[in-house]
Amino acid sequence: MKNFTHHLLILSVLLTFIKPSYALHYNADVQAEPENHCTNVTVFALTNYAARITWTDAGGTQVPEFYVVKLSSVGFDAIQEPTNGTEEIQSETCKIIPSGTQTATFVNLNPQTDYFIKVFAAVGSGTEVAYKLGAEVPKIQFKTLASTGCTRELFISEYVDGDSYNKYIELYNGTGTTLDLSDYRLQLYANGSASATNNNLLSGSLENGKTLVLAHADAVLFPGEKVQATAANFNGNDAIVLFKVSINQAVDIFGSIGENPGTKWEQGTKQTASRTLLRHFSTKIGSMDNPSSGFSTLGLAWLVYPLNTVNNLGLHAQNCNSVTDLFFSEYIEGTTDNKALEIFNGTEVPIDLSNYALNIANNGEPWSATFTRLTGIINPWETYRIVNSDAAPELQEKANLLSNKGFINFNGNDAVGLFYDTNANALLDAIGNAGENPATGWAVGGIATATANMSLLRKHSVVSANTNWAASAGTTAENSEWIVKPQNYFTDFSFHSGDAVWMGKNTDWNDLENWYLAQKPSNYSKISVDKTANNPSYALNETYRSIVVYENAGLEIHQTSALTLTDSLIIKSSAKGTGYVLNEGTINIPNGKTKVYRYLPANEGTTAWHYISSPVANAKTTSANTEKLWQSNETTKWDMDNSNSESAWEKIATAEFGVMQGYAYEHPTETICFEGNLTQGFVNIVLTYTDYADLDSKNEGWNLVGNPYTAAIDWNSNEITKTGIDNTIYFWDDKIANYKYYTAGGTPQTNNGALNGGSNNIPVGQAFFVKCNQTTGGNLAFRNDATIRPVDTKAFYKSERSENENFGLKMEINGNGFSDQTLLRFNLNATEDFDNKLDAYKLFSQNEQVPQIYFHTKQNTKLAINTLLPVETGKFPIFVKAVEGKYSLSFSEVNFDSNLDYYLNDNSLSIKRKISPELVYNFDYSGGINGTRFSIEIVSKLANSIENTKDTEDFNLIKLNETLYLTKLGEAEKQISIHDISGKLLYKAATNELQHTVNLSYNGIIVVRICKLNNVQTKLFNCY
Repeated sequence: MKNFTHHLLILSVLLTFIKPSYALHYNADVQAEPENHCTNVTVFALTNYAARITWTDAGGTQVPEFYVVKLSSVGFDAIQEPTNGTEEIQSETCKIIPSGTQTATFVNLNPQTDYFIKVFAAVGSGTEVAYKLGAEVPKIQFKTLASTGCTRELFISEYVDGDSYNKYIELYNGTGTTLDLSDYRLQLYANGSASATNNNLLSGSLENGKTLVLAHADAVLFPGEKVQATAANFNGNDAIVLFKVSINQAVDIFGSIGENPGTKWEQGTKQTASRTLLRHFSTKIGSMDNPSSGFSTLGLAWLVYPLNTVNNLGLHAQNCNSVTDLFFSEYIEGTTDNKALEIFNGTEVPIDLSNYALNIANNGEPWSATFTRLTGIINPWETYRIVNSDAAPELQEKANLLSNKGFINFNGNDAVGLFYDTNANALLDAIGNAGENPATGWAVGGIATATANMSLLRKHSVVSANTNWAASAGTTAENSEWIVKPQNYFTDFSFHSGDAVWMGKNTDWNDLENWYLAQKPSNYSKISVDKTANNPSYALNETYRSIVVYENAGLEIHQTSALTLTDSLIIKSSAKGTGYVLNEGTINIPNGKTKVYRYLPANEGTTAWHYISSPVANAKTTSANTEKLWQSNETTKWDMDNSNSESAWEKIATAEFGVMQGYAYEHPTETICFEGNLTQGFVNIVLTYTDYADLDSKNEGWNLVGNPYTAAIDWNSNEITKTGIDNTIYFWDDKIANYKYYTAGGTPQTNNGALNGGSNNIPVGQAFFVKCNQTTGGNLAFRNDATIRPVDTKAFYKSERSENENFGLKMEINGNGFSDQTLLRFNLNATEDFDNKLDAYKLFSQNEQVPQIYFHTKQNTKLAINTLLPVETGKFPIFVKAVEGKYSLSFSEVNFDSNLDYYLNDNSLSIKRKISPELVYNFDYSGGINGTRFSIEIVSKLANSIENTKDTEDFNLIKLNETLYLTKLGEAEKQISIHDISGKLLYKAATNELQHTVNLSYNGIIVVRICKLNNVQTKLFNCY
């Protein structure tokens, strides 16, 4: 045998000079190759992703036992010939077909793409395998059909393994055309069976964009339209297959055929038993290949929901704008060794790079036989950077892979390719053309030799790789996929402008100068809005992928405008601040795809309490610690002095937040994330009032509510409806260990309806107390138009005083590192008791180190803001609650009636100080509560300054409706004059009558003078 094979080898060498096509194909262990090639090779492009190749088997003395059919998207020369003595491995681009079958089907191809096929006849196996090679190997070229939709085939879009018989399978058609369902079967492979145990041939048709729900005959959970299917009788360990008859191929496989995983397949936290699984919205085609083991796509391609979730059945929200694979996002051809490439993952899922490789075609040569395979995982919206190992340090430090000069050492005339599965030479993306030598470099966007000595940045509007370099390079800056930058431009390396980045030179969304690299957002864009000099103003009706608003940045949506996002809206927050979206129009966004972050500061490094509210509906947060999350229950006894407050708080079981519902959260510094549905339009919350016989009414009706929007709310807005509630909002601020107050309707000029830093601006994510004042309950309702910018630059404050100005002053007590404020003011609409539109109750800090200052009404109601009728004189006790120590009183926003003087009296020390913004009064305090030590005294300047020599009788003043009655005037001739508080003459007359009437519509303090021959009588009168 050895002599025979030796002679055969010599004969083979001799044949190289006689018949080259049969030369050098044998070794000592290889059988004789087939005598002939197959004939009549034909190809049918069945769909946009599949093609069938047929042939006639070869005859002859040595007939083929099987055929190796190889495919490439690059060209015939890129198909690597088999090697005698080495078996080929079956793959997506290499099919091993036994003789007699005479057909092979390729699937998972790209739409409207040129492909090349060669068919090799073969015999034997292992080291004895032999192939029919040579120039006459049959070959054929074809082009797949165009894809008219955003998906390429019918696939399984939802799987429901519910309790009992509640089993459902949803199919989705996004192909762009109506599908004939009689070409499909739904197959069940139960308990690891290698053959179908149930096989349902479907019927009817399915329109583009529609779903078909297949259900078990006894399923009852889903009330919508459905079709019974015997294959819908699965459990978590059963494989399910969608099979296409016309191509004799599975087009989607759920699980693994022939494998029994026990009770379920699982990957990470995801599993197939007693769960609902939704196909990821970026899916373009199903899983056509059966995994060798396990459910390999479970972790990446499916979203998992709890048992018996069916609310998504019948509707599949397909994302048609998403990227389907990796592509080049940056190319640097710098000086010397400054060479680098950047690859971008714009898909929704992490991608394993071990299936990808790079290749370089130097100086007009075809693609090299040497590939540089990549490693690692590239996450969604991240880049992978390959850098020459001798490049500048600023490039090297950004590298994921440092490559030697032998590979990343291209010049402008060298083509660079990104390949998927290097064994099959599947080219995904290219810069330049292999086999073409442009001398110095290729033109890009109309710029000559732009691939030489320049940097190229892929535009963010590019959504997929492109093997057509001419189309990718373009002929103008507008139609090119690339932006050309100077040599050694490294600014954007490691960051791909798949983000449309707002630069904010002005507020105009349409101005190119406002966008990074002058790239306005496209339908595909992920938009980033960071802090700039100007926030964007949106007044359009456009669709984008997603928007991220960063800290201290904002986005304003105008009325009548509509913003549609196919993916998500994210609003960031940190110690620097919180972003906002002021929405006066409409935002369309998938359910559950709004994320709003909220930074919660600590109180001097200790655990802190925060009043929080969700800025989204149906919100859950995984970051909140439910052990520290509490809800205020108005129906439980509570009082403002905190002596019985703990019973009013209830711990909630899960972090599920109600709209406009407030919560108390105990936690140190943390940023939590609320994730749910964007809250828009009209939102309201019902307020309760519980009447307790043993509690004063001031302690009843306290409801903790919150801001439901993604922008601050103006408590003064006319777009807020307040039914049965007081006009004050109460915030807890753990940083100052005290409450902040704001009463709407205070004078905006001095903002004197605010205490301890409170304001009309209710921040994003903020909860606050309101008091319901009706025993039947109340209602608080907001509209989008109540939202404002966090810093309102619009004209708001009054420029002139009005007759109804709130005269008053704000007082502050300081001590122990803490402070508290109270406000005394005067208004013609006030009473001596609590006024729910003007006054604010006093809420006390639980920290005894925080001094408290407040007033009492005559009914002993404790007030932080006390509003009274204007007076010309009076004394008003100030109450202080504090521990023993040293304190000070100061006065701010002093807004006096110019005809009155205000004094601080320290009654225990008989000290009197005139109040001014400069006054600071220091004192020692013995502790406890004291309402007798301090008082505010008001004295009329006008009454003190006017000479007042009186008759034996003093005149009287009475006002009824619009008539002022003056009596006891005496018989003498006299002049009557009436002035306002500023001295303006309102009325003048002469009379000798004992009484006199005046028609006077004036409201306010007036000065009435009676001038007789020998004396002048003067009175101040509150005319209301």
